[in-house]
Amino acid sequence: RTYSNKGLALKALGSPQALNQAIAAYDRAITLRETLDLGVAEYANDLAGTYSNKGLALKALGSPQALQQAIAAYERAIALGESLDLGVAEYANALALAYGNKAFTLLAVPDPMPAEDAAETGLALLRDVELGGIYHLRPTREGLFSLTLDAYLAAGQAHFLPEIILEHLDPDSHGSAPASAAMQRAALAALERAMAQLLREPGGAERAQALVPTAQRLAELRVLYFGGTATSALLQAEDFKRRGDPQQAEQVLRNYVRARPSDPEGHLVLAGFLARHWSFESAEASYQRAAAVLVQQAPADADRQDVARRVGQVASLMLELKEIGETIHLPPTTDPKEVLKRSLKRVLWLTDEFMSQLFIPLDGARGRFSGSTEDWRDAIKPSLKTEVWPSFIIRNEALIQRCVEASTAEAQETIRDEYLAMHRAMTEVLIRGLTTRWDGFAEAIQHAWTELAAHYQHEWLAGDAQTQAEIERKLDEGLARAVAEANRSLSESELAEARSELAQRLGPIWDQILQDTERCFLACGRRCLGQENLARYAGLELGLAVEWSLARRLFHPVREHWRAESRGEAESLFGEEAIAAQVARFLDGKKADLELGPMVAALQRTLKHGEESADPLDRLLGTVLRQALPNPDALLAPASRRRRAQALESLRTLRNDCAHPKEPPTRERLATHWKEIVEDPDEAFYQYFGRALLPRETPPAEDVGRAASSMRSGQ
Repeated sequence: RTYSNKGLALKALGSPQALNQAIAAYDRAITLRETLDLGVAEYANDLAGTYSNKGLALKALGSPQALQQAIAAYERAIALGESLDLGVAEYANALALAYGNKAFTLLAVPDPMPAEDAAETGLALLRDVELGGIYHLRPTREGLFSLTLDAYLAAGQAHFLPEIILEHLDPDSHGSAPASAAMQRAALAALERAMAQLLREPGGAERAQALVPTAQRLAELRVLYFGGTATSALLQAEDFKRRGDPQQAEQVLRNYVRARPSDPEGHLVLAGFLARHWSFESAEASYQRAAAVLVQQAPADADRQDVARRVGQVASLMLELKEIGETIHLPPTTDPKEVLKRSLKRVLWLTDEFMSQLFIPLDGARGRFSGSTEDWRDAIKPSLKTEVWPSFIIRNEALIQRCVEASTAEAQETIRDEYLAMHRAMTEVLIRGLTTRWDGFAEAIQHAWTELAAHYQHEWLAGDAQTQAEIERKLDEGLARAVAEANRSLSESELAEARSELAQRLGPIWDQILQDTERCFLACGRRCLGQENLARYAGLELGLAVEWSLARRLFHPVREHWRAESRGEAESLFGEEAIAAQVARFLDGKKADLELGPMVAALQRTLKHGEESADPLDRLLGTVLRQALPNPDALLAPASRRRRAQALESLRTLRNDCAHPKEPPTRERLATHWKEIVEDPDEAFYQYFGRALLPRETPPAEDVGRAASSMRSGQ
């Protein structure tokens, strides 16, 4: 291990001499590790890592001989990695990285064709890891996805890009990752490069045209998975910029902050775009607005110290940008008085102008200011003085020196890229875990609806009834995703009144049975129902609540029961009927979750027929419900089955209708469904389903206790 660490330190130095010394250190470590028992997984993995590190050092040397030696080192690392249990995430990640590093090195040799296979093999490994329920390796998968696309382009195989892109991004593909913004970004960039590459070739126009449907599918996935968010706006802006239209790119971002003025991320994204183009004053104005939104839109229960920390991070970005702008555009100076003058100017700006502008009312942003100005000043000022300013002073001298030396456009480009990398990293930290007020929640879901409707409007108007129904299904899917995401960021204090009303209505079911996710859906639905402009979304919230409850409390336990019984492939037993086929794919692990429609349809059948049915799916659901629910008769009472089944089917239709482009449900219809799902003391879904989940006075039998616990907890 000591030789390996020595190699890492020498490689970090980066000079040819240090790299050769690093390789020698790795060779010594390899010699020692090869004597160990490689049947021990830890030893084999450590040896594979040393070969990979040696490969990195050889790649850095860059000579043709060194590149071939690097490839050989990676191949040895791969051979060792493939002997390990790839169900262990650490080993799978190391092997995938070895494949990726081999591919990256192959791109530097005269024939890059083999890079495709290496990159794609590593990428497939990480897809399989995610299929096993492990997602923390997603950044590695995203990097390998981008590398795989680069490899195919380098090999002149652009026509294969649609297959790879859709395999990893289309939700219809098993194990895909459509919610990865990084993979969406890489796919769009690769398609545009591929089109440019093909259009330069004789007869390439037709092949370039064949890539268009994939680009259109990516645009649809962007709206479905990121509609209404700053991520969607940024992906669109980056697309325009790559196509040589920076003005339209900027306009997309400005349109977003106009539509969602209460979203600090939008202002930060615009600031980063403007900084990329050295539009210093405009970028600073966007940063300042982001900081003001953080304060003025903070919920009543916000941790002010946490908000102050985030505001300080914005101030740090602004200080850095101010220094870069002045140093690049003003003559350099070593005069101590001038240096002191500039320093005083910065600190006065930070403690006076920056602070004051945090409290100037924002145009367009709705809502009330939470707390007094003085309280906020007292919370923020210490952070600026004791954290932001000292940290900036430490970095400032080196930053000034680099900017002074940046006399060429290339050097200035490097400084800009480093600043933008810092901007992206700090923006991610700034936004993570940020809670919003109701006004911000309303902006988010309304803008998501606007973006989704605009994307599908032409196709919907021109389509027949079947096409329109399919579009409405997609609108429901995308809007439901946006609503669920907005729910997660909504402050609990914004739902206090609705939660109190529901607690009184549902009693012990609310307190003992429902989890926070279900409570949030229902409370958001209740508050939406009370506002004319948000009533449409109440039906979505109700549908999402029931969908979550059925999935976690019924269908996940059913899948556990199916696996425990080891009954084989459900698809081969349940037949080809549409609902049964979807449930079968879920039971077989080929589908992570079921949507509301198939769950409602399957439960409807069980409520109508129960265990008496000859259908294997009906019998399975009826049996598990009888065994696992503490009070199954509350759900399966024969006298109410048909009426309850009809109410659930009506809810499924309501949720789809909430996404209708022209005619959302009326307030009266929404109120009726609210009664059927929550209020009716006997027949509302959460009344009878909740009673079925309430524990009995005597514990369930031991053999079904575990399943009952799973259903009650929603695990």
